[in-house]
Amino acid sequence: MADIQQQQSGSLSQTGTSQQQQSKQQNRPPSTELGKEHELLRKSCGKFKAECTFNYDGKESVYEGEAYREMILGGRFLHEKFLGNFGGKQFQGHMLIGCTDGEFEVTRADTTSNQIYVSWGRFLEGSSCEFEVVSRDPFREDMTGRLKKTRQRNCVMSENEIVFESFDQYIDEGEKDQRTMKIVYRRMDQQPQS
Repeated sequence: MADIQQQQSGSLSQTGTSQQQQSKQQNRPPSTELGKEHELLRKSCGKFKAECTFNYDGKESVYEGEAYREMILGGRFLHEKFLGNFGGKQFQGHMLIGCTDGEFEVTRADTTSNQIYVSWGRFLEGSSCEFEVVSRDPFREDMTGRLKKTRQRNCVMSENEIVFESFDQYIDEGEKDQRTMKIVYRRMDQQPQS
């Protein structure tokens, strides 16, 4: 257990998320301003066909789903409802993305488990259309029970295409990072008017 805690604290301090985030949040009033992050999220609203590629244990599987994305609560949060059928199993997932003072916070929950996944991150350096978030804490993978952290990259390529990639790092494999999922969202409807 001490080894896992040591790995967690070392890994989390490298990403600059968990302990620094908690300290920052306790020492500042929350921002109520909508920023460039909210504008980017607004551009990604609508109905999308999603091509999902999963890579696990050296095997690649491709499935399709649909995503419905909308800004809620006064344009402060992006809510996504995702529906699909993966390998004969119905899937539904919900995601909520918010942003305060340049920091994205993402929560995800879906029908594969009872866990709620929480991640934090920022725009990639020099980018205004691509951001990356890292899981707040390591968590147990549903299928294998292995402890892992996740890094997720979100890129709004245009108002009609979004690319999401997920990279897993299993604690028992050290710093090895592998892409396990890629979703390409393609718009099915007209871009909502401002």
